[in-house]
Amino acid sequence: MKIILIVVAQSAIANVPSSKSVGGSARMCMLKLKELGTEYAPSYAVKLFPPWSNQQYQPGELVAVSLRFKATENPSTGQMYQDVIAEEIVKINNNINTKAYDEKLESHF
Repeated sequence: MKIILIVVAQSAIANVPSSKSVGGSARMCMLKLKELGTEYAPSYAVKLFPPWSNQQYQPGELVAVSLRFKATENPSTGQMYQDVIAEEIVKINNNINTKAYDEKLESHF
């Protein structure tokens, strides 16, 4: 399921160790996303892996994103952590002409 969120910020791209990629490392960045609504709406710190980590996201941009939540335990301390990973992310055109859409909608009634 995809949800629509607003981009708040994007971190710099970093190389992280990965057993799943050729060469043993993958490019990763973090993206802070916020739900639509008030300033107190829930927000998420999302990990982006290729191919999505290679794109630039601007603050205020709308994106449709499919999130995966994964809980992991630190074996030495027993603490639990939750990773939020973007499985798919699509930029949404922010330049929607709402006036034309409203006029088209009204013509049907």
